[in-house]
Amino acid sequence: MKPYSDGSGLALLAALMAVSLVGSATGVQRVVLPARLIGLGLALPIVAFGVSKSLIEVVSGVVADEVGRRASSIIGVLAYVGGAWLLYNMPTSGGATLANLLIGAGEGLLFTAMAVAVSDLLGAREAAKALGLMEAFAYSGYGVGAILAGILWQRGSLNTVLMYTVIAPTAALIVLLTMFRETRQLIRREETFEGQPISLPQAYSLMLSKPSLTTALATAHLSKLVDTSVWALLPPHLMRIGLDIGGVGLVTGAFLVLWGVAMPCWGTLSDRVGRKTMIASSLGLSALLMLWLSESRGPLDSALISAGLGITYGAQYPVLSALAVDLSPPEARGRALGLYRGIRDLGYMTGAIIVTAGSYPLAAALTAIAALLVVGVVRETRPAWPFMKLVLQHFSIMRECIEAHTRVLQKLMEGDYRGAFNEDRRLKELERLGDKIKREIMERIWSSPLPLADRMDFERLVERLDKIGGALLEADEKLFTVLPRLKREFLVEILSMEKEVMKLADKFAENLEALTVSPIYALKLTGDVEQGETRIDALRRALVRKIMREAESGSIDLLTSFELRDVVDLIELIADDLEDASDIVRIICYKHVA
Repeated sequence: MKPYSDGSGLALLAALMAVSLVGSATGVQRVVLPARLIGLGLALPIVAFGVSKSLIEVVSGVVADEVGRRASSIIGVLAYVGGAWLLYNMPTSGGATLANLLIGAGEGLLFTAMAVAVSDLLGAREAAKALGLMEAFAYSGYGVGAILAGILWQRGSLNTVLMYTVIAPTAALIVLLTMFRETRQLIRREETFEGQPISLPQAYSLMLSKPSLTTALATAHLSKLVDTSVWALLPPHLMRIGLDIGGVGLVTGAFLVLWGVAMPCWGTLSDRVGRKTMIASSLGLSALLMLWLSESRGPLDSALISAGLGITYGAQYPVLSALAVDLSPPEARGRALGLYRGIRDLGYMTGAIIVTAGSYPLAAALTAIAALLVVGVVRETRPAWPFMKLVLQHFSIMRECIEAHTRVLQKLMEGDYRGAFNEDRRLKELERLGDKIKREIMERIWSSPLPLADRMDFERLVERLDKIGGALLEADEKLFTVLPRLKREFLVEILSMEKEVMKLADKFAENLEALTVSPIYALKLTGDVEQGETRIDALRRALVRKIMREAESGSIDLLTSFELRDVVDLIELIADDLEDASDIVRIICYKHVA
């Protein structure tokens, strides 16, 4: 798929501008609320924001799938503008609580729709990059809003600050109406992996049946404690150690901006090196930095720790979202992201309850528990197999072997025996090249730090595929043995059978390639290979019966019939090898999609 084509670049720009503008309006509250409210008065608006946002996000994925990304985002921004207007006119704890019911709901609709839209535009292959990019603009917007809040409040008034929360989402609405186009149809670009449409209960049942995904949901919920702790506890802490409101906005904004800027970098890296280690290490380091922040006593060290926390926290945020995409079929992507974001953002409520007591240590302890859950339960959904490119290259050579053998048959049908022998020599060269690559793969497999079971799976996969070249060379030897007595009608049917094998090889190539995108996609394609092998087996039985009938009638001699039957069996054996290889791929997938 080619992202940014056909106007997709403008749609991507509009999506990112919208979430950044709305994020900046929310970022204002990161400074305003903790600077003016304490205790329950501070907790209630945060709880209202988190609960409304999370509940809306659970269904917003369905809305994004059913009515489209554009309509869903516009409805969300309209709700947000209403909440911002209410906050401007009622800047009390009660008014902020009511306003945040609308603000949270509006942001939930917008952010989910835009997350799905950006994922549509970039595709599943770059899931973490796509989600990291969207989240980066959203949370960098939070940071810009926090910095602006400090500056505007210091140089103007609270009304000036709150008016910005109305202006920014209004500008986002104009951007969506004038620049953003629907992206739902782009999911067809992944039709290779697409299954039948599924209902909401089926989608949620499928997702919650996967231990890795349910653990990711719990982990995302607990990870929100870091964000909530910084929102509620950092500004009062900074004011206690002597910072004015401008400094508070700057430090809070730095945490959010660095968090946002780091996300696409971490997301892109996780698409290449895997999800699990990055998530677990990010959560563990975040827990340690929170404890350190609670003990800081000077503005400089608090600012540096906050910056480090932003960078570290940004490593798990888009990667957990990408894990939800990895484990979800494309046709349920909006539902998956909606459920994930809803449960994650309900962590605002949990966090607000915990931090009302001013407890950094408790939030840090729960974040550390989340890291341990990832280590113990979550499977790696984007494994970094260091030899995977070589495996793909090896099978590409085996596929070329099939093509070369097809040309041997075509030359024999044309009576061009010299051409057939030349193609056979080409086949031998390819088979030797395949052997060379296989030896390199084996060296990489057994020198890699992967678990023993994974190494054995790939060894069996490559050994099975490597048999293709040898089977084709043996088939040529048998054909050349009976060359003077070879009837053209048998060559036609053998060629027809081999063309089906070629189609099966193409299916398996898609299957193997999908393994580098997402194991759940590769799992979907293993069934296609099995069906293709069944068709080839039926062709083999019919052709063997015909050969036996011709031998019984005396049309061909017994030796020729035996050699032809062996040729047919060898070609069918290649189909068996491809099916067996696909079964091994299935086993590899099961290990990473549970």
